[in-house]
Amino acid sequence: MNPRFAFLGTPPFAATVLQGLLDQGWMPTLVISEPAKPVGRNQQLKQSAVSELAKQHELSLITPHTKDEIASVLRPLELDLAIVVAYGKIIPEAAIAIPKHGIVNVHASLLPKYRGASPIQAALLAGDRQTGITYMLIEPTLDTGPMLKQIIHPITPTTTSQQLFEELAAVAAETIVPTLNSYLNNTLVPIKQDGGGASYTSKLNREDGQVEFQNISPIALDRLVRAYTPWPGVYTLEFDQRLLIRKGHLAGKVYAIDELQWEGKKPVDSQTFARAYPDILTRLPQTITLATPRNPISGSND
Repeated sequence: MNPRFAFLGTPPFAATVLQGLLDQGWMPTLVISEPAKPVGRNQQLKQSAVSELAKQHELSLITPHTKDEIASVLRPLELDLAIVVAYGKIIPEAAIAIPKHGIVNVHASLLPKYRGASPIQAALLAGDRQTGITYMLIEPTLDTGPMLKQIIHPITPTTTSQQLFEELAAVAAETIVPTLNSYLNNTLVPIKQDGGGASYTSKLNREDGQVEFQNISPIALDRLVRAYTPWPGVYTLEFDQRLLIRKGHLAGKVYAIDELQWEGKKPVDSQTFARAYPDILTRLPQTITLATPRNPISGSND
């Protein structure tokens, strides 16, 4: 018999995990997601990926505007469990003790490394060769709770944040039901985190992606582009307006830019850009170039 549980999540990553639960026969008693937000030039309201999936499957859904509403919503449901996947708000202490077996968080790193809001980007920026999924019990403090299970996942030298989000979401979707079954059957014993190796990541802002070509190494630029594309994006203001680096690769000891974009214009490949703005070639440092067909992707970030 499946447990009575609530699912709290918001972005596509969380929607993938929710779909994994549904595919394995786990139907949430309630889905909680962030409210619709205005997007685009017309600021039209857009539902979260989790809200859209819940409506598609006719699941009970609420989108509270404050975290303080969560406890009052959960209390009468007589839940065995609650599952949090990238919900977007800190779960209030009053809600944590409501489900019989607590609240399990699905976190996209190997805790205690990279607690907080942007663990996937942090792993790429650090040049890590592996990351993973951690199932942990929520405590009042951020990402400090005892761990139920960790699943290791590799990072290749060309992995992007978008790829890693999709890969880790698929890992969680596949492993969440067996993991939670083991926890509910008392065959998984929670393990206390060792806080000695902990680090914290923050929510990313647009300004985090600003670089100066003269002051960044090819390896650092490669990691930054792979971590921060599509958001918050990597850009420079060295050419009098915002120039975004959309894609590139390491070619030996040089970073070769494959795709660029002036703010407000469409992305173009490096050779189209070079023909339109040949003067910029003379303003690039020797460690950065615009890619040509003869610049093979090296696949190395060492």
